[in-house]
Amino acid sequence: MMTFSHLTRFVFLVSALCLPCLADAKLVRTTDPAKVEFVALGPLGIQVNGHGSELSVGDDGTTVTVTIPLQSLSTDNGLRDRHMREALETSKYPNTVLTVARGDLKFPADGQSLSATAPGNLFLHGVTKPVQFTYDAQNAGGAIQTKGRMPVDMTLWGITPPSYAKIAVDRNVTVNVAFVAADR
Repeated sequence: MMTFSHLTRFVFLVSALCLPCLADAKLVRTTDPAKVEFVALGPLGIQVNGHGSELSVGDDGTTVTVTIPLQSLSTDNGLRDRHMREALETSKYPNTVLTVARGDLKFPADGQSLSATAPGNLFLHGVTKPVQFTYDAQNAGGAIQTKGRMPVDMTLWGITPPSYAKIAVDRNVTVNVAFVAADR
């Protein structure tokens, strides 16, 4: 039942994947809807899907930060959501944060798009670890549409893969994030 909690943390990791698109100026997330998704697989074709739409983007000129409030993630099942939040200890660690050096990000020119991989650091469940993520970015008049993805091994952040009735999800979770940011 804790499987969903682990997935929420992975969602924050995915947010980090979107950071490379923002390297040329101080970025600010626009009011366009954001999307956070995570997928955990289990035996016998079991698939747990989660989603959210809350995230913030910060940029101090040297580091881009993507923050996701874990409490905002949902699997559309109240009991699973509760177990996820307990596993992620959201009362103790309410956010997951991805930080990326601006110099490690590639930004497309206006009217252009690109795909890239970048390193970053992910804070999840009270632990910060280095991560790699891939992202696609498209610049439309200074609005950078970003889609990032990252596989996350929850055990590296001290999270035990959740199980229910002796059936556990795999320790690897896929996180996808999409948002639009603008240079300010």
